[in-house]
Amino acid sequence: MPTLPMLTRWIRQAAGLCAALAVLDSTQAKVLDNFDDNIKTDWSDFTFVPGLGLPVESNGQFRFEIPPAGQSLFTAGQKKSETFELKEGRTVEFRADVVQTGGKDSFAVLAFIPTDNSPGTLAGYGLAKSTTDILITKGINKYFVADSWPAEGKNENITLSLTLTVRNGNVEINARILDKDQANKVIYDKTVIDTPAADVFASGKDDPAAPYIKSGYYTLYCYEDFSAAAPENPYKVYYDNAVVAAAPQAANVAPIITITAPDESANFLPTTTQISLKVSDDKALGDDGIAIILNGTRYSKTNGLTLSAAGSVRTATLGGLKVDQNYTATVIATDSDGAASTNSVHFDTFTSAAIVVEVEDYNFGGGQFFDKPSVSVEGAGGANAFGQLAGVPDVDFSDTRTTPNGSDTLYRSEDPIRMQHSLDAIRAKFTAAGGKDAGVYDYDVSDFTIGEWENYTRTIPAGSYEVYLREA
Repeated sequence: MPTLPMLTRWIRQAAGLCAALAVLDSTQAKVLDNFDDNIKTDWSDFTFVPGLGLPVESNGQFRFEIPPAGQSLFTAGQKKSETFELKEGRTVEFRADVVQTGGKDSFAVLAFIPTDNSPGTLAGYGLAKSTTDILITKGINKYFVADSWPAEGKNENITLSLTLTVRNGNVEINARILDKDQANKVIYDKTVIDTPAADVFASGKDDPAAPYIKSGYYTLYCYEDFSAAAPENPYKVYYDNAVVAAAPQAANVAPIITITAPDESANFLPTTTQISLKVSDDKALGDDGIAIILNGTRYSKTNGLTLSAAGSVRTATLGGLKVDQNYTATVIATDSDGAASTNSVHFDTFTSAAIVVEVEDYNFGGGQFFDKPSVSVEGAGGANAFGQLAGVPDVDFSDTRTTPNGSDTLYRSEDPIRMQHSLDAIRAKFTAAGGKDAGVYDYDVSDFTIGEWENYTRTIPAGSYEVYLREA
């Protein structure tokens, strides 16, 4: 079962439940894309690694193929031509046909992702399925339901159906699998309720607890649940017929915001970095309708935001960043009819002068350490490098696993601490040492559980410090 680089207070599950649900009929359905023209139109791609596993439209299908990446990750395609609003008394149904899939570690995911959430968060409502598991999700590692898919269960030429109904401030989420070879016979049917309270999940925590009663995009994913023991090559899902059934929306929809720079979670950026974005709408956008709130300060055209010429598509930039800051930038766009949307990006401008303790560089040899460690080639050590140095259990670290696994202990192969290559933007000290071409990697430490820890010792000059932890 995946741990997405992803149960309510009560669950209703019965084969006949669909009779009581407000599942929309075919007369209300609209094909967003049948993919027959083999041209991606109004689809926005998401990937953690530039260029890796992006969906393509070919052979009348929407195809995801991701090579083995050495760790679990996903890519997404988001249909940006239209938003769909969840509101009281309304039902929206998303459907997608799964024509072909990979093995047990290739997950097809059909999702409603709010417009102010990145598809990289998976924060929204989703139906995820592989050949062995089926999940109803609210985000990464946040599962209302985590069921096993039977070995004899059907995996291809099926339809994923995700139906969302807002009722009395709750969102009812119905997930169904339909057999296209048997006139859309229902072969899986389960409904959960997302209440305003913190609901009990099958896996993970309901945080934020509030339901997503807002506008969102139709989104398709392929999730690679990487396994070093049995990698798939490629991890794949082929979709067809992206369909939505929903009551008619108001004539006006909120503007669409695309943040082009910096990348989400970019770090150690120079202060010359500029926040860049594009806002589009069906009507001309006024100067006073676009603003950026940067760490609590609002910027518009009157105090530093640079806007392009008037029109229905506007670009904007904001500079003037300060050194050693952790930033949250929230873009707000409001159209001439008063409809508003937001989008956010997080980044920092820390410098190389900042004291950085790499999480993979915990103590070794019973409390020994380096104040200024060097990087090392994977599988090798080096002068003043932590690579391949062994820690003493219950002194330098404590872990429930007693022996190294090999595939996830490549940096310090004598210890059982689980690590993986980081997907963060590569920092200068790693590129200067040759980067991945030279076998030099940044690492994440993963899979912590209760009672596990690493010990770190460094000599730090006296003074006052702000401490930041970078984690996922």
